[in-house]
Amino acid sequence: MDEYEQKATPYGGRGLFATKGLSAGTVILTCNEPYAWVIYKKFRKEVCAECFLYVRDDIVAQKARRLAWKIRPSNSSGAFGEGVWFCSEKCRDDWGTIGCYSSEAAAIQRAIDRLHASMLGKQGKRGQANEAIPNPTPVTNNDEDDLDRTIYARWKTAESSLMKDILRSQPLSEAELETARFLSSAVIRCWREELDTLGEIAQNDSQAPKFLSKWKNLLTLQNNEAAHLRAHPDTLDTWIRVYTFLRCAAQAASSAIPSTLASYFEGSERIRDVLARDHGNVFGIWEEGEAMLDHNRDDESEMLGFAMYIDGSYFNHSCDPNVRKTRRGRAMEFWTTREVVAGEELNINYIDTKADWKSRRKELLSGWYFDCQCRRCLDEQASDITTENGREGFPPR
Repeated sequence: MDEYEQKATPYGGRGLFATKGLSAGTVILTCNEPYAWVIYKKFRKEVCAECFLYVRDDIVAQKARRLAWKIRPSNSSGAFGEGVWFCSEKCRDDWGTIGCYSSEAAAIQRAIDRLHASMLGKQGKRGQANEAIPNPTPVTNNDEDDLDRTIYARWKTAESSLMKDILRSQPLSEAELETARFLSSAVIRCWREELDTLGEIAQNDSQAPKFLSKWKNLLTLQNNEAAHLRAHPDTLDTWIRVYTFLRCAAQAASSAIPSTLASYFEGSERIRDVLARDHGNVFGIWEEGEAMLDHNRDDESEMLGFAMYIDGSYFNHSCDPNVRKTRRGRAMEFWTTREVVAGEELNINYIDTKADWKSRRKELLSGWYFDCQCRRCLDEQASDITTENGREGFPPR
């Protein structure tokens, strides 16, 4: 962190600012691993669970015309896993030491897959007889206190709901299922952190997690729950469905996981904490390790999943960024694209910046809940105003 410091700003909460002059190409931050992540189900066999290498990006695999990785978890290597594949034996062995994927995580993943399969089976038997999803309580109240109370009440109702309710409802969509897997990785990580803190994982245990970012760091990210639900009121019903599904999955896995872990899925607090920070703080896992929304990236590149890199989330947005991000295996690197002077804010781009300023502002307001006032937007807006004024002063003949 010698290259930058975190400071409060009047426009973006907190931001990162250069503490000294930086030349172009300086790596200012490396997040060695994501806090939570998910590889989309359709890519599980094609993406190494350890290093995120996509089989189509590997020269050796392409020469062999390989369409999927073949190496699976081995209990003898200490690597447990459901639905994971590896590009090499080394990655398989390393997987057993990262601490975030374990026998408990494997049990949760099995329960998620089996519960989803069971719901699909029940849907097939009943045809269209599945119970309709109840209409959610409106969360569009303009009063901030009333909105918070409505959201809180809905979550509390969900905590006391019966497990059979989720089994009678329609199966989760693929997007909801991926969200459930993502959330489970975050909750399990939080649980293992607290075990480590309490000393219940021996310090000399090779399986002990080596955490860098912590749950407490996640909680420092901006909570956008109310803002997101005001803009997208139907999302609350989706979130609660996913939470209830995870409660049910954890209960189904109760014989294979510690009771302390099961309790982490019982209450909604941790799930809410992640969901409230998920939307604006996750990065795409793209093939070829390309930077998300990099102008040089082929538009045909595949997004293989998504991940939360907490420290990387402190960068504010600019439509003319001076920092780019590139994935290196599990790690995400952030580096300067041009010379930066001391005191200058370090910015990345949250969206594709090729659009005009009005479209960019609209997308940022809809997805990140702020009206972009970066220098590029202000300059382009001023240019448009000048052009419009010129047209008014000199009408066409």
